[in-house]
Amino acid sequence: MISGEQIDYMLNWMYDPARIRDEMAEGIAYHFLDFDGEHIGFMSFGPLVRGGLVFVHKLYLHPDYHRRGFGKAALDEIEKIVRSSGGIGLELRVNRNNERAVPLYRKAGFELLGEECKDIGAGFVMDDFIFRKTFH
Repeated sequence: MISGEQIDYMLNWMYDPARIRDEMAEGIAYHFLDFDGEHIGFMSFGPLVRGGLVFVHKLYLHPDYHRRGFGKAALDEIEKIVRSSGGIGLELRVNRNNERAVPLYRKAGFELLGEECKDIGAGFVMDDFIFRKTFH
């Protein structure tokens, strides 16, 4: 979907320990996804806002665990937490070429709101679909 150079750039930018600490201080939750005592992925979302939409920042699973229900279970858990805090829905962005994740989000009840191609620096862009799920 994206080049190795862009992956390296994004890892240094989005996963810098100081940045993650700042995000957590701002109310963004990070959770490991575990199965049989192993970390198989992680997710982050937030901040939780009563009466508001909550952004799903990250949802990553090791490829060995794709198409086995773990992504849907993670989304269900996020929804449960957000609903219990008074949130009204979820929003996320996903690479337009992510042929595994896009169907998952649609199946989980997310609706396509639009597209955005965002410059993230160093000559790279994030070319995403924007999805939303509003709770009923």
